[in-house]
Amino acid sequence: MKRDSELIRQLMLALETSERPFSATNPIEGFTQPQVAYHLALIVDSGLAVGNVQYSLGSRDSTVPTAALAFRLTPEGHDFIDTIRDETIWNKTKQKVATVGGSVSIGVLKEIATALAKSALGLAN
Repeated sequence: MKRDSELIRQLMLALETSERPFSATNPIEGFTQPQVAYHLALIVDSGLAVGNVQYSLGSRDSTVPTAALAFRLTPEGHDFIDTIRDETIWNKTKQKVATVGGSVSIGVLKEIATALAKSALGLAN
């Protein structure tokens, strides 16, 4: 499955406001449950949230988790969401990413958004 930075952002925003553990069964408009599970697993695996991810070898696609649950954001997760929360910064970040083929790592995504936020605040990069 291809990584979708828009879904990662939506999940991170949902995790931040959730008062309970966030499960892959929580609906995200425009995305399927397997997409949500896969991206929630990416968030947990990247250290942006603390959670559990389970896979089943007997499932149709063993690369997609059968269950994914995030308990809370990590400090790095909070930093990431603070960087991409603003719609203007987020849209500019997506525009920059589009110039290099439309896909970058989560770390690079954060670096781009951080540089744009610093620029918007008049801070040197």
